[in-house]
Amino acid sequence: MSSNVLSRPPEYDRFNTAALSGYIYPICAAFLRTLDKRLKSAKYKGTLLITTSNAGVTTVEQAIEQPVQMLSSGPTAGVLAGSFLGQLANIKNILTGDMGGTSYDVSVLPRGRILTTNESMMVTRKMLLVLWMSEV
Repeated sequence: MSSNVLSRPPEYDRFNTAALSGYIYPICAAFLRTLDKRLKSAKYKGTLLITTSNAGVTTVEQAIEQPVQMLSSGPTAGVLAGSFLGQLANIKNILTGDMGGTSYDVSVLPRGRILTTNESMMVTRKMLLVLWMSEV
């Protein structure tokens, strides 16, 4: 059911999210089960946790059930790491970047604050500079 995958409307977004989750399910499930099995056979005693796109973590079982929650988890984890390292280095305004195969994601952390949204936007260098300077 699409509302189990994405609980907020509109239905079009929920349907697409559920369809994408179903599409990536076989690959993600096989990978996560293999990873978990190999860690256990290597005598790893900890719990394998998987990063999610909302900056949280989940169990292997939950990640297999809703693999779409793992999408964009890398850039999200990078923002958390950038915030942590900025605090360690006493840097107030932080930019993080995540380079993928076809994209480059930038996050702005004004005064070290992580701001969240459900939207993304394409920006030019000029727009980014204006946004950055307005927070300094």
